Amino acid sequence: MSSVPRRGLPRYECEELPCIHVVLDPPRKRFAVFIEYDDGDYIRIPARKVVEAARRIEELTRRRWREAGEDEVDEIAERYLGAEPVEGEE
Repeated sequence: MSSVPRRGLPRYECEELPCIHVVLDPPRKRFAVFIEYDDGDYIRIPARKVVEAARRIEELTRRRWREAGEDEVDEIAERYLGAEPVEGEE
């Protein structure tokens, strides 16, 4: 998605992975949301899920919850999602 922009369209570059891109298609007045999780690797996520997540995050921060730090996310993923660390990222 970091392709050459056409006629003033934005470039979708990621300075620090992961990135969330809202990619516009102006001629058709449509958009799509993608998460770039590796250099050039993308997964589409429905906008409604992003909006739902943003609303939940706002609710939690109003209730004084905090976002887990980098050193805490693996523990949360293992405990609540049953995820295991990817080899080489431990």
